[in-house]
Amino acid sequence: MSVASSNEWASFSTRDHPANKKAVSGDKVLIKMLDVADRRPVEDVMCSQHDYRELYRQVSLSVLETLQPLATGTEPMKWVSETEIAPWTIHVLDAGV
Repeated sequence: MSVASSNEWASFSTRDHPANKKAVSGDKVLIKMLDVADRRPVEDVMCSQHDYRELYRQVSLSVLETLQPLATGTEPMKWVSETEIAPWTIHVLDAGV
């Protein structure tokens, strides 16, 4: 299960989609964006960290660094869980060329 499929954030919500909690890599998940006028669910595909790394390997990319940035709490934004749980994982990749 992905963190992003089962937590609440300032900019998106999964609350209305309990099936996301059982999602595994390759499953479709639904997310509602809260910072846009159109609040219809957005469909995404769950991808585990293991599967991301396997996809990178298949196309000859290597992971140089993995970042999971947190909000500091000093921003002018009212965070929901972003100071404790990173809403995004950023992979810095190398093509080795």
